[in-house]
Amino acid sequence: MPIDNEILSPVPIWIWVDPKTKLKHLTGGYGQPDMKKCLCSKKITTQTVVDVRDVVPYKEGKDYQQYCLKCLNMLRYEALEYKIYFAAVDTPVKGKTLGSEIIAGQLTRRSPPTELNKAPAKPKTAKIKDVAGSPPPKKYKHRLQSSIKPKKPKSTKSQMPKKRKTRSDKGVKRGPRTPAEPKVDKGSNINETHGEKSAKEIVGGRRDKRSRPSVEESP
Repeated sequence: MPIDNEILSPVPIWIWVDPKTKLKHLTGGYGQPDMKKCLCSKKITTQTVVDVRDVVPYKEGKDYQQYCLKCLNMLRYEALEYKIYFAAVDTPVKGKTLGSEIIAGQLTRRSPPTELNKAPAKPKTAKIKDVAGSPPPKKYKHRLQSSIKPKKPKSTKSQMPKKRKTRSDKGVKRGPRTPAEPKVDKGSNINETHGEKSAKEIVGGRRDKRSRPSVEESP
C-alpha cells in the first residue's frame, strides 16, 4: 500500500502475540491494514491483539528479543506516529536503538521531502470534559514553572584577569618623566675633596743630627 502521509497511519499498529513462541509480532498500519497477517507476512491465527502503547514505550519493552525482528525491520515503511513508540527499543547492534537507526534518518533527511496528503474537510471535534484528563501533580507543576523562568547569566568578573592600575586610572595627569638621579657608591671617594698640604706637613718636622738622650748621663 503506498504511503500517502509519512506522519499519520491509516490504521493503528497492534501487537499480536504468537501463542506457540510467545513472540510479539506487529500488524496493521500501511503494511497489513486488514490485519490478516503480520508485517513479516506471518498468518494471524487468533483474534486478540494488544495495544502497542501499553507494551512498548516502557522499561520492559526495550528488549528486542521479545519482538519479531522482521516486523521491527518493516517499521521503516510505516508512519512516524507509531514508529515513535519503538524509539527506545534496542537493536542487536550494541548502543543502537530503533530511534537512532530508523527515526533519526527520516527526520534529518534533506530529500525527498516528507510526504503529506490533504487534510479532511471536516475535522473531528470533541467536548473538553470528554477528552480532558486529571490535573498534573504538584511536583510536575512546580517543575514546569521553574523551567520557564529565565536563567541568570553567569558573571565573568572572576574569570577576567585583573588590570593593573596606571596613573591615568588614579586621576593623575601624565607628563614628561624627570630623569632619575644617579646613584652614588658610598665606598667611592670620587666626590671627596682633600685640603692642600705642604711637603713639610707631609714629611714631618726636621730632625736633629744627633738624638738627645732622654735621660742625662751622670759625669
